Amino acid sequence: MDEKTALANIGKIIHRSDGTPRPPARFTRKVREWELNNFSGILTEVEPDKWGEGKCYINIEEKRITGNGGAITTAIFNRSGWLSENHHLGEHPENAADASIK
Repeated sequence: MDEKTALANIGKIIHRSDGTPRPPARFTRKVREWELNNFSGILTEVEPDKWGEGKCYINIEEKRITGNGGAITTAIFNRSGWLSENHHLGEHPENAADASIK
């Protein structure tokens, strides 16, 4: 995604993916590491490039809903960083792990 596309799509769902499949749920540490690089959220802010380097800074608001023992909790995370080619518009596809992982 480029800077013009990002500026035009503030308020829409964006996802970041490194292209790796999601590990099975029983590998909790691997799932946590995967979720750091693969997430979806609402694009809330785009700061255009000020130095002519071709980069712009973005802020994505991610909402997570968790349930522990019947209680439902909603958490909002703000993720900031440089816009890259790993950011795409639309829902994040939950890639299933390969069948070879058991």
